[in-house]
Amino acid sequence: MSIYKTGEETSDVLVWGDSESREPAQSEVSYAREQGWAESTRQNERQATRLAPGSRSTQQPTTPSPSIRKELSETIGRLYLASDAMLTAHDGDGVDVVELANAIEEYRQCVDILWRYREFGMEAWRSVIVFCQQALCENMHDEDMSLCQCRGLKSIASGYLSNRLLAKDDVKEVMQLLTSAGFDPMLFFSQPNHE
Repeated sequence: MSIYKTGEETSDVLVWGDSESREPAQSEVSYAREQGWAESTRQNERQATRLAPGSRSTQQPTTPSPSIRKELSETIGRLYLASDAMLTAHDGDGVDVVELANAIEEYRQCVDILWRYREFGMEAWRSVIVFCQQALCENMHDEDMSLCQCRGLKSIASGYLSNRLLAKDDVKEVMQLLTSAGFDPMLFFSQPNHE
């Protein structure tokens, strides 16, 4: 007889029994392995060692840890709030330049955090982040950003930056969205190289 107890919860009552009172196959935790389990594990290990150290597939992003998923989620939430604040700064008779500049700076910081965790998204997601960074650097002064540009950045935040599994077509849509919002997505590439 084992000294370890097993429990079975039924509504509000917890029934205790000896660990030998259950059949091993009916236990919640079973240590029995299926046939071929060890062979499939060895095959996975062989496949993993075939990749060169430091290389990884560009098709699938790395899976983030729970803490990084939480930070990404919080960053997207902050990005939404900053987008709304940019539009709120344009409400009324004039533009509240201080609120607009603060909201754009918050948006910029969120995009920078997303860039820091770029390995957890598809290549297209990384491209969208770069285009957003370029758009934020396009104006000489944050307070000069138009309402149309702020709406474009909000659309990108909600439709593209919040989804790490973007495709190449999404990058084209973002470029069109930036162009229609008044940004020049190709400005960085058309600048002369000053070295």
